[in-house]
Amino acid sequence: MRYTPLYEQHVRDASAIINLKGVARAMHYRGHVAEHRAVREGVGLCDVSHMGELDFEGADALALIQKLITNDAGRLADNQALYSVMCDDDGTIIDDLVCFRLAADRFVWVVNVTKTDEDYQWALKHVHGLDVKVRDISTFYGTLDVKSWGFGLNDPLPNATVKTFNTDYAAGQNITYHNYNKWIKTLSPPTVTTINDQIDIKASNISNVVIDPIRARIDCNAVVNVQSDGPINVVIHGCLQGDIDLNDVLNCADVDAVKAAVGARQGDPNFNPRMDLDDNGVINALDVKLATAMLARTPGYGVYSCQ
Repeated sequence: MRYTPLYEQHVRDASAIINLKGVARAMHYRGHVAEHRAVREGVGLCDVSHMGELDFEGADALALIQKLITNDAGRLADNQALYSVMCDDDGTIIDDLVCFRLAADRFVWVVNVTKTDEDYQWALKHVHGLDVKVRDISTFYGTLDVKSWGFGLNDPLPNATVKTFNTDYAAGQNITYHNYNKWIKTLSPPTVTTINDQIDIKASNISNVVIDPIRARIDCNAVVNVQSDGPINVVIHGCLQGDIDLNDVLNCADVDAVKAAVGARQGDPNFNPRMDLDDNGVINALDVKLATAMLARTPGYGVYSCQ
């Protein structure tokens, strides 16, 4: 049995540990639903140290990798990564992997645990005549995945301040799903007690940004200062109190969202400050009542419209 660097913490805190292909791995801490919501509404951290890691170092490291995988690792800058597959001579897939470029002459692959040795041996088979050293470093390194639906690592509040409409989501500066060149962060993190009249953000390879004024703790007429490496569209949505889904309209979906979150407290994965209409740090029956009353005053809705 192989143990990851975080094994002792898993034994202490996880609710289930399994034997995954000879590696002791935590299955879950608080259950699938709670952890799914944590990732969708905040940030999730997953120990994937059971995965294999192969290290390529030398002047011909890139040349070897270009022979082995189907994607173009030559377009990677330092500290970028791409997803690819590795095929045998007949074009049959041996394994899929993530290739990280750490320097001009150094790359690291993250490969599947059941394929690590096969991948390693296949790479060694193609080293002849090249100035490159290939090592299986799986037992020396741990791997953590940071996953998030939005952006919240820079904020003192438990939920995200901004989100984008891009297909890649960042979870803070330089952390994405295998794409380290798309990111966004708040340069002036919001405070819990102050409503600011401006917000400063910095973005890379992001074209559309939506700012939630409640989570960002800004006025709806706040000035947004943006540092970006390209064209970017920034809008503030959600200035209407009770508008949970930031579509600038009150409807039954907003009331239903508040009802579903009853019992959530500040710091819980499913706590949303937009639902805390009485601003007491917990979603309760009064918040549902307030949301229902707000909707009842909206043209086209009545008190019982959503029941």
